Amino acid sequence: MGLGLTCSAVPGLSSSCLPDPLPSESWRSNTNHSDFDAFADKVTGFVGSRPLLHEWPACRTALLDDLPREKPWVLSLPGISCLAVGGDSDDAIPVAAAWTALRKAAHLLDAVQDRDDVTITGFDTPAKIINLATGMIFAAYHFLDCVQTHPGSARQVIAVFSEAAFCSSLGQHQGLDQAHGDLPLGEALAAYWRSVISKSGSLFRMATAGGAVAGAGSAHLVTSLGDYGNCLGVILQVIDDCRDVLRHPDTADYEVSLPLLLLLLTTHKGPSRHQVTRLLSPGACRERQALFEVLHRANVPAIITDVLLEWRRRALDSLKSLEHPSVVQMLEGILDHVLTDLPSTG
Repeated sequence: MGLGLTCSAVPGLSSSCLPDPLPSESWRSNTNHSDFDAFADKVTGFVGSRPLLHEWPACRTALLDDLPREKPWVLSLPGISCLAVGGDSDDAIPVAAAWTALRKAAHLLDAVQDRDDVTITGFDTPAKIINLATGMIFAAYHFLDCVQTHPGSARQVIAVFSEAAFCSSLGQHQGLDQAHGDLPLGEALAAYWRSVISKSGSLFRMATAGGAVAGAGSAHLVTSLGDYGNCLGVILQVIDDCRDVLRHPDTADYEVSLPLLLLLLTTHKGPSRHQVTRLLSPGACRERQALFEVLHRANVPAIITDVLLEWRRRALDSLKSLEHPSVVQMLEGILDHVLTDLPSTG
């Protein structure tokens, strides 16, 4: 993967360009947010009504408590994708419920791996949290069995979810591989992209491709919307990585952080890996301010902007075969909404 190595990665864009803030206006004017809220409410109702979850009330409560924290547009991605292929968004409600359960399970497993504190009533040990996550994974596949758009639709959506979930797990494994830190920087950056595309890209591909299958979309449209979800997932992960380093550096890990990998790649006189580790250590606030200044001098924020805009271009390219302009505008608006909140070191 060559993304992020130079500012010239995006033809026609200057190294100082930023996404035009105007798309956020387009997002507000072209998108009916009440539709997102209504869809999110239907997903919550669907999850709450499943008889299987009543057998394990604590698991049901954990899922239902998490749903209001979801951004409605995120939860609505399967429904929007279903609309994009000419389907009814309600046909994607089980897909959205399953996607939410799988992402919640992945979050819990991540927290256990990272030894983060997790506060869920009734689940006070890592073993219980792992078991809860396992239950949510199987609940997700139970939800998918409710997809009844056409004969075989549930099986097809399950196939999409299984493949994407496996790829996401692979990406997580790649990110956990400690051999990463001993790689030459160029190889470390390539490994970073493999991990992010597999882990985060596949997770969002699951939502958009799954929603398209629920809407009885053609194989070509399912692939196109899956590609859109993949690009959106990568964009969101890169932005999260930037926030971790630039706003909350105590939690950053330079070995898997795009800003710091780029810093080490783009300056021969910049800090060494050892120095970066020291700059990110707890209590190194003055040193971290120095790191921010080094990032700016190395032009890293501008490089990342170019990278994000390249992934946006790829996402937009994936929408060219769609035939519903209003839905295309909605999906374009989501991209621009995400990119109006670019992190800053200022």
